[in-house]
Amino acid sequence: MILPYNWKEWLKPEPMRESMTRNSAVIGIIALVAAIVALAFIIRQIFPPHGGPVPQCYFYDTSNGTVSVRPQTDYPPLIGSTGQPTVVYAIYLTCSTCENKYLAYLQKYTPASQQMLNHTLSGKASTSYQGTFSVGFLVCRPDDTSNWYPAGSPEGLQIIQSKPCPNNQPPGPCLP
Repeated sequence: MILPYNWKEWLKPEPMRESMTRNSAVIGIIALVAAIVALAFIIRQIFPPHGGPVPQCYFYDTSNGTVSVRPQTDYPPLIGSTGQPTVVYAIYLTCSTCENKYLAYLQKYTPASQQMLNHTLSGKASTSYQGTFSVGFLVCRPDDTSNWYPAGSPEGLQIIQSKPCPNNQPPGPCLP
């Protein structure tokens, strides 16, 4: 290849402004694509897709001890085999694989939190429920389903805080 006589001038980078002016169509297309991607990201954050599978959870019927798998969006307590609201979340933990899981504790919503969830899901949300959701869980031990405690109370925290695994790591959750 033979370089032109003024090869040093030819290899100099030209100023950014001149380059952008000469390639304004390309710059415009890049800016438009970036704006569309940003807009799509914002819309997806505001309106998440609803077509995906609903996560599943373990549920426990305190009246007969049966365990079932239901959608996570079934907010307990739910009506159980006795016709009473006895079906609650079953929180399983493990120190290894979920084949070796154990039932750590049971969990359900307080009546106020459940009412707030129902109002929110039906579009009738009210500010009078503000703050109820964050403290709206009750927990109990699987062997003592008559004593339910607020999750944030000293008794509730003692139930939720599990013993560490033999390797001193906290146990991990098990989902269906």
